[in-house]
Amino acid sequence: MDRKLLYQQFQEAFPLKSLSELTLDQYTNLNKEDSFCYWLGSKTYELGSIWGGSSYKFGIFKFDKIPKQDNPKYSHDDRFSWNSKLGVTSAEAFETVKSAIIRIAQNARKANWTEIEKIT
Repeated sequence: MDRKLLYQQFQEAFPLKSLSELTLDQYTNLNKEDSFCYWLGSKTYELGSIWGGSSYKFGIFKFDKIPKQDNPKYSHDDRFSWNSKLGVTSAEAFETVKSAIIRIAQNARKANWTEIEKIT
């Protein structure tokens, strides 16, 4: 697939102006084909994929089976699992992740690469 077209499709699916309206189910869901995380991990592979490894790289993810929680670094409720440093609840964790995504997108648009490096 043409990389420019793929980039355009990603921007159409998740435009910067609507990232503040992104819901947790749009960010991560079990359908996968249309979630933000699926786009980053698989659909945008030609642009530089982050496919593979643990889903914790997304900060928070939806699961179909409750993950083993023998590590205090991670938390979960009945639908989502997340890095504990992001918040006490899935809603808090997602707001932390979404805020970072918005700041990254805004800084990328301005080519503020050093500011992006500071976002954790």
